[in-house]
Amino acid sequence: MMLIATPVFAAQWNVDPLTSKLLFTGEQAGEKFSGSFPKFSSVIAFDEAAPEKGSIRITIDMGKLQVEGKDRLDALPTDDWFAVSQFPTAEFTSTSIKSTGTDKSGVNNYLARGTLTLRGLKHNIELPFSLKTNGNATVARGSVELNRNDFGVGQGRWASEEWVKYAVTVSFELHASKK
Repeated sequence: MMLIATPVFAAQWNVDPLTSKLLFTGEQAGEKFSGSFPKFSSVIAFDEAAPEKGSIRITIDMGKLQVEGKDRLDALPTDDWFAVSQFPTAEFTSTSIKSTGTDKSGVNNYLARGTLTLRGLKHNIELPFSLKTNGNATVARGSVELNRNDFGVGQGRWASEEWVKYAVTVSFELHASKK
């Protein structure tokens, strides 16, 4: 008797851009502020039974960012911050995905390792996330703390933490369905 292994292919996912969120929070002069990247695209192939066969690529339109306060909204696209005219997109591309177990409420947890490219600088990051699936609908949630200085975000007088802290938390909630 010969057994033939059937390969597991990761399912392609459609992310709903109207209900999905990509957010960030930071701190300026001791005050927390938040913003969002409302326009991003994704190519996600993922199977909960074989996460190691999956891949994630998220491309963010940096020119569409939203943030509290007109001064921040005017400043963040400039060369001192995101330099949007030179670097119109940021991108996360996974290099590996693994399961990290199921929590007490039955939510599956994962860790995606990959490269984040921002302002033309690439750094490896670890992105923990959870998935909750109901039929064909899935919600993925996660967050990661980044150091803005690693990516050259904040130049000139903004290069130190004197006014704006280095730590920035990026969080997401992606609503998706299988293609």
